[in-house]
Amino acid sequence: MTEQSTEGVREVEGWLRSLWGLPRPRGGEAPALAATLVEALGNPQRSAPAVHIVGTAGKGTVASMLTDAIVAGGCSVATHVSPHVHDIRERFTIDGGFASPADLVVAVDEVRAAATIVAREHGRPPTFFAASAALSWVLGRNAGVDVFVTEAGIGGRLDATAVLDRPDTITVITAIGLDHTAELGSTIDAITREKAAVLAGRRIAVLGPQPDPDAAAVVRTCADTAGVELVEVAPAGSWVRDGRAVAAVAADALGELLGVTLPAPLGPPPVGRGERRDIAGRRLLLDGAHNPLKLAALVDALPGDAWPALAVLALGAGKDLDGCARELARLGCPIIVTEFGGATPPRSHRAADVVDALRRHGVDAAAASTTAAAVDRAVERSAPGDAILVTGSFLILADAVAAIGG
Repeated sequence: MTEQSTEGVREVEGWLRSLWGLPRPRGGEAPALAATLVEALGNPQRSAPAVHIVGTAGKGTVASMLTDAIVAGGCSVATHVSPHVHDIRERFTIDGGFASPADLVVAVDEVRAAATIVAREHGRPPTFFAASAALSWVLGRNAGVDVFVTEAGIGGRLDATAVLDRPDTITVITAIGLDHTAELGSTIDAITREKAAVLAGRRIAVLGPQPDPDAAAVVRTCADTAGVELVEVAPAGSWVRDGRAVAAVAADALGELLGVTLPAPLGPPPVGRGERRDIAGRRLLLDGAHNPLKLAALVDALPGDAWPALAVLALGAGKDLDGCARELARLGCPIIVTEFGGATPPRSHRAADVVDALRRHGVDAAAASTTAAAVDRAVERSAPGDAILVTGSFLILADAVAAIGG
């Protein structure tokens, strides 16, 4: 990448990050901001069919595997995922790779101009998430892609991605659990209804394996009310196999829509989900599991050669601290806790509070001032050949990789 191209990408990142710390819109304000944004852009999300992925856990895995299947089948795709781990461009890829710096700058100029219209009409710019989703759709429209694969944010009904309003949109609902309860509700029933509300006006949906049978029952009711054909996927034995099975069913439905045959998804999990690195003869396992549901899946899926001798952890503020601690206690290893965030969101739980919660569950836990210090301490307390798990948030993973010079 040339110096000029690098500067262009930095400018793009700088503008998007300027939206990061804005107050979160409440209720109907979020979809109103997103609707104004895409209308100002000429509704790029309508330029191709879409697969809209909602749920609590497994969205990124399904998006990554489905993207691989689409590309392998000879079709083009613009994919939106959240969050990113190492590079902000992970959020809006074309055919599984980064858009060119020139194409990215053109698309951002379009979105930034539309954002000024949002600010004028609503008194504030769009959210970071709405802007990154719109950027994915603009990049896809400009590239003439065959399909969008779009991962929703925390909800459904009030999510920025709910502007995907073509009736041929294929909905994928992954595992649903208790998370973001302040925004979505305190029960599985309430959270599921928020996410399944996107079924309205659509024709077909894929329901992934559900850890709570109440969630599946609510989705069935919502699909029946909306007149949506619901294809249910049976559990396959692990979160990776479940994700692959869900992606395969979605690929079949998408292939029928596009008039092509898409191969079975065989790609690996996405960045930051079971990612492996080496440090000082130790094996570093990086996984962004950040709520009890995802942490339970992580612990259940750990192979013997990756069972950690120690773990490094940071948990986002607002997460179910006791529930996360309960699942992490199943590792049976010492855990070194650190923090992320600063004056603006997103922030982590205080390390001292996480340590206390872990100790209540019998964990040998201690705090470290930074991720780098936590990784160093984990290396000091382990032996060559040991595995070290870094988890609790995607926001800790890039810091851990930087700490090992990766």
